[in-house]
Amino acid sequence: MNSLKTIFISNNLIECYTLKGRLETDGINCFLFDEHIISVHPFRAVTVGGVKVKVLNQHYKTAKIIMQIINQEQPIHNELDFVSVFYDSIEKQNQLLKLKSKIIAIGNTDSIIKPEWLNIYEFNELIKEMKIFLKQKNKKMDFSWEQFWFELFDFDRSIFSYFRFRTNEYYLENDLISKLKEKESISSDSFCPNCNSANINYGFAFDCKLDLPYLLLSLIFYSPFPPFRKNYFCFDCRKSFKNPQK
Repeated sequence: MNSLKTIFISNNLIECYTLKGRLETDGINCFLFDEHIISVHPFRAVTVGGVKVKVLNQHYKTAKIIMQIINQEQPIHNELDFVSVFYDSIEKQNQLLKLKSKIIAIGNTDSIIKPEWLNIYEFNELIKEMKIFLKQKNKKMDFSWEQFWFELFDFDRSIFSYFRFRTNEYYLENDLISKLKEKESISSDSFCPNCNSANINYGFAFDCKLDLPYLLLSLIFYSPFPPFRKNYFCFDCRKSFKNPQK
């Protein structure tokens, strides 16, 4: 039976997660102990003896060697520049979404060349993920009345899941890419026509214009049904508008 051995102890969760990620990158499984107690009650860190990073006894010597290399390159106790790391992660995520958007526009992954900011493992995972996404995108609903009535009258099931024939991951990914496209559609020289503010965004917002469909919905539900359309929205004057000022 394999036992666990403590290789690192710290009162800082970030340090433990950083070490755990580095060791697991090198193929060594790590386990954190007392992490939840410290995250809920930070002042009890000393009482419980800090967060422990443990590895299998058979991997202990290898993990120690890796830790020595880490300490020679950059000590694990050094303060991290969390701000720069945070913004670098955002920038990488935006670049990743742009690459995914390009793959969707092409419709396949055959002509995509690995960018320099992705390592080979990340690139292979991206290609694998996008192949699944494109397969989901091209998927058509195979409508069957028998299945429809079964979903409708079986109270343990949901009729909505029948029509939602793609996975939840597909809709989440598609929404992220759509949001990025909407953000890019707003040029830097666009302004709010009401207050000339550049702090605007495009998305769903309340519209003051009433029309027949919303009036009928209000009559059906016996309550005012607000028109909810995609418009530009100004975060300074809190007003929505159809076209920004250039």
